[in-house]
Amino acid sequence: MEVTMGSNVIRNTNGIFKIEGKDQIYLELDQNSQLLLTMDVYDTKGIQVAKLIRNLFSFDH
Repeated sequence: MEVTMGSNVIRNTNGIFKIEGKDQIYLELDQNSQLLLTMDVYDTKGIQVAKLIRNLFSFDH
């Protein structure tokens, strides 16, 4: 997979982006070549408030 983020081009990635050694962002293509994003969403206090799973939000209460 090749990903362009701003002026940066990331080639030959498996779609997993790590920050400080932890998997944070997952990108994948579905059978129709639509880009799917999976990631956790945190508030300013570092508390997880949602999860984006394959472009769909999930909220825990």
